[in-house]
Amino acid sequence: MLDRIGADASIRAVVLARHPEQRDALAALRLPNLVVPEGAVDSRSLMYAADLVVGAGGTMTRESALLGVPTVSIFAGRPAAVDAWLEARGLLTIARPGDELAFEARPREPVPLDELRRRGAAAVGCFADVVASLS
Repeated sequence: MLDRIGADASIRAVVLARHPEQRDALAALRLPNLVVPEGAVDSRSLMYAADLVVGAGGTMTRESALLGVPTVSIFAGRPAAVDAWLEARGLLTIARPGDELAFEARPREPVPLDELRRRGAAAVGCFADVVASLS
């Protein structure tokens, strides 16, 4: 995916690496349009301004989906219930083997804060329902 992104000069990609060796591996790719911050960043503001977020299926992936940013999860395991809920509502795309991902400018404006609060409350309710069903 990074090779494809790196071949498109119209894309500015920001990769948040967790470990120094990940930053080193990304730097070794020598992709001129790849930005790898060396320290902490305000990730929610970064996601809110992004045209697309590709995540590994964790908290940041879910947050960007709830923000209304086109979001793709590349997590290869069984999707969590909240991910299935987000996908069913068109807020998250779960990449599956063989999927071709398209990169384009965000098709809509950022979601207003009131709508973001409503989505967050609904996601919490979904999670609570799933946890309650396991008891």
